[in-house]
Amino acid sequence: MNVLRECGAVLLFLAAVASVVHGLSGGPLWPCLGLAALCFGLAYWLWPSRRRGQREEAHSWLDLLEILIELPVNLLFWLLRQLARPFRDGIDLDI
Repeated sequence: MNVLRECGAVLLFLAAVASVVHGLSGGPLWPCLGLAALCFGLAYWLWPSRRRGQREEAHSWLDLLEILIELPVNLLFWLLRQLARPFRDGIDLDI
């Protein structure tokens, strides 16, 4: 079952990359970029992550694919955490 999930996640990731390239090649085409975001999210959700305990075997190619597939979503999560940090810590506006 994991092989099917891995293949589906890789296909979704490739579709997302193709959508990003198509969406940015002739100017920003927002539907293509929205489809890319959706495909990145679905690939992240579908991938059986070793870090989240869904995959036990250690294989260098699968680990590399895991890094590639989870990178866009992890970058988005990191950016959102950085943007929320001032609101969580309290904004100090001493000028």
